[in-house]
Amino acid sequence: RGVHVIATDCGAPVEHLTDGDTATIIPGYGSARDLKAALKRIGREGLPQATETGRAKVAAEVKSWDWQAAEVLRLLGGIG
Repeated sequence: RGVHVIATDCGAPVEHLTDGDTATIIPGYGSARDLKAALKRIGREGLPQATETGRAKVAAEVKSWDWQAAEVLRLLGGIG
């Protein structure tokens, strides 16, 4: 959505992100030390500028609010 994020490399959340482009990804489930190092690096070097490729990758994978609502209703409809 056009916002640089810091995320841990813990699976699904980072599948759509590119380290050093659309995100800063810290290892594993992260620690306070890893987060501190990432924030210090961003403070020193500034936020990376997302490339057109990185933005296009994220945009192609972002689902609309209507799609998300329909999917939630589909999943809830299966409970019962």
